[in-house]
Amino acid sequence: RDPLGENWTLEKVGVGAGLSLRFSGRTPASADRRVMEPVFQLVDCASDSTTAAYIWSEMFEKVHVERVAYEEAAFAFAERSAEERKKGREAEMVRREEKEELNRPDRFWKAVKAINTKTARELIAKKYKHSKPPVPLVRLSDPSGWSPVHWSAYKDGKDMCVMLLKAKGDALATDACGNTPLHIACFN
Repeated sequence: RDPLGENWTLEKVGVGAGLSLRFSGRTPASADRRVMEPVFQLVDCASDSTTAAYIWSEMFEKVHVERVAYEEAAFAFAERSAEERKKGREAEMVRREEKEELNRPDRFWKAVKAINTKTARELIAKKYKHSKPPVPLVRLSDPSGWSPVHWSAYKDGKDMCVMLLKAKGDALATDACGNTPLHIACFN
């Protein structure tokens, strides 16, 4: 008799071609009975065939092994101290912050190109904790040499231009053709 849980048992009766398995346990009641009223359920798997009996036996053994592994994992988790769980949560927060910091320049460019002044201001004001960018966000440039100030001048974002210049954006930055943000604003 192998215990499969608090209310479950597996019996192997007989040997060879006359193997009989009994798998029994308590399960929640069906809809026609009171909710969660335990009902004793018995499943008999008797077989004259050694092969069929072997298949049933293997299936029930697999259920038993999986249940034991699950219980061991649950006990291991429960035994972890509160301090270990706190350290795990803190490490996860650090990983999330690092990922956010790596994505910050892309988010900043999207905000500038969409003339989303509020988001751009928040991204500029947010301090880096884990990594420092090679240049401040307001001093970035795209492959054509355009700075955020160039983009805001091109998109007629007066508020964005003022905010970027107050955040020490370069009003004299030149692109690959030598144009400053003022040139871009005049062309536009």
